Amino acid sequence: PPSTKAGHALFAAPHTERLLLFTGMSGRAVQMVLRRGQVHEFAPTEAMSLGAHTSGHFGLVLDGYLTLKRCGPAGKSIALSFFGPGTFLDLATEQEFLVASTPSVLVSWDQDAWESLGRRHANLVQNALHLLRARLRDAREQVHEITTQDVERRLARLLLRICSDLTASGDIATTGHPVSRKDLADLVGTTEHTVSRMIRAWHVGGIVDAGRRRVAITNLAALNGAPDPDTCRPFTEGSDLFTTRIWLSLLIYPMAAAVLFGAAVLPIMLVPWLDERAADFFPVAVAISVLGAAPIAWHLGGRIRKKER
Repeated sequence: PPSTKAGHALFAAPHTERLLLFTGMSGRAVQMVLRRGQVHEFAPTEAMSLGAHTSGHFGLVLDGYLTLKRCGPAGKSIALSFFGPGTFLDLATEQEFLVASTPSVLVSWDQDAWESLGRRHANLVQNALHLLRARLRDAREQVHEITTQDVERRLARLLLRICSDLTASGDIATTGHPVSRKDLADLVGTTEHTVSRMIRAWHVGGIVDAGRRRVAITNLAALNGAPDPDTCRPFTEGSDLFTTRIWLSLLIYPMAAAVLFGAAVLPIMLVPWLDERAADFFPVAVAISVLGAAPIAWHLGGRIRKKER
């Protein structure tokens, strides 16, 4: 997006005083810092590449919501993080780019400007370090979640992190950041189908109210994992997971029956005295395949379902 060093309407005190980067700074100092930066205005879906031309640059999201993405091995973009108002960024990362989900405004400073501002405003540097440390802690926590928690829990924690605009009662929260099922799947390390199925199950259970690129949490206690078997049903082997296992078992059953029938018929055809009594033994082979395939299909369906989770 085009950049400018001119002032911006969002530089006004009512907006900037809520930003953590400027904690403990006077309004005049904040205006000085902002006017030393370059303003980048994004239209929805507009992107800005990071890397060589932003080396040594830092950025602050003034307004709107941005998604940090990277091109994957197959050329498809992979979401890495969501950024909202007040997020402080290191813009020197290679092979990554920012995509606006809504009309957004980003202010950036090059290395010379940032060093000059840091010498004048000690609070600015301290606040920036605090924000970057917080993001590093969040990144470590996400790595820990991926290695120790199942997909349902990871998705729940992600939704809780990106939710904003809590109501006064604290019962409902909405994701101010428009999110797609694909981006959520990238961030929790699973498939888009799995994320859609989980959100649908939570929607049926009254835990979330989901729409196109929008998720509202209607039961924060349940999404937090409160030990209530009714409200926390999606975190257990509930009806949705049970139905998935049934469908998998039905798909596996014909193949399992065919394998068992072949294994039972083969000795009948190869052993002469069994071949002579084939009319008696073929019904036995059919019974073995029909009855034996059911537990095998159910077991394999559960294994596949567990692996998907």
